[in-house]
Amino acid sequence: YDNARRSFEESLALDPERADAHLWLGVMLTKEQSYPAAVHHFERALALKPDIEDGWIDLGTAHYLQRNLAGAGASFRAAVAADPTSPLAHANLGIVLKDSGQKVEALEHFRRAHELAPDGEGTLRNMVITLIELDRCEEALSLAMRAADRNPGAYEVQMMLGYAHQKVHEPVRALACYDTAYRMRTDDAEIYFNRGVALQDLGRLTEACADYERALALQPEYLLAAFHRGLARLLLGDFERGWED
Repeated sequence: YDNARRSFEESLALDPERADAHLWLGVMLTKEQSYPAAVHHFERALALKPDIEDGWIDLGTAHYLQRNLAGAGASFRAAVAADPTSPLAHANLGIVLKDSGQKVEALEHFRRAHELAPDGEGTLRNMVITLIELDRCEEALSLAMRAADRNPGAYEVQMMLGYAHQKVHEPVRALACYDTAYRMRTDDAEIYFNRGVALQDLGRLTEACADYERALALQPEYLLAAFHRGLARLLLGDFERGWED
């Protein structure tokens, strides 16, 4: 890795006008979390070659990782303009818009990303969660059910279907989806948290606490899991540990 970065730096020392070397050095610097330097090289690459592949996406990512939402949004809009068929450009622009509080416009880009890549990583999740945050829970459930009809063996599909059932107050169906997801993966803190919430909604508080504890074992800073475990403990009469949570 270090040799690769040095090679790109030496390439630019020999020829400062190499757009691809600027791009790849920017990628290396992003991995090192040297975001301002990465932005500099991405911008230089795009000035030399505005249509360089993934250049606008890489620039937007570097801006986003240092929480420059305005810069990230402008870069991802440029990426969409350069390639309107890029699901990643639409998805990333949607994330920035959502973070900026522009959820309706974000949903448009998530929808486009989902149309372009229905089975792409994160596309269904972005759509379902945004619809739920817009209080369009039935629409989110319908979308998740169609995804499950098409690809029932996908972990993310079962997770989002369960989450949508949960949000329309169907904890039994939510739990069934989470149980299906659990049989696919046991190393994700989110599955234990979601199962815990469904179990808690069903009044199965001891089991819910056990799942919250599994989530926290995998991800100790999972504050929502600690909060919900606290609620379950209070309901069980375990006031000391409940208030601590």
